[in-house]
Amino acid sequence: MYCYRQDPREGLRLLLSSRYEGMEAENESEDKRLSASRPDRKNFSLTLTALQLNDSAVYYCASSLDTALQSHGASIQKPFGQFYQ
Repeated sequence: MYCYRQDPREGLRLLLSSRYEGMEAENESEDKRLSASRPDRKNFSLTLTALQLNDSAVYYCASSLDTALQSHGASIQKPFGQFYQ
């Protein structure tokens, strides 16, 4: 599993990766509040503790590196307070 964060108007940033079930996820970011659990092939949880306002973003988890890289262009997040016509 691969977990990413996408801030408004920015690309994906890898947060965590876990290649095998039962294996502790590798924290690819400097944020020690992030953790993940993958007890088996079908279950994966991403946890971010002590939330702060600047944690607001879109978070993605994908089963493979290719899945995340192929699909991230389909999502658009509108900044708060802005409207598009």
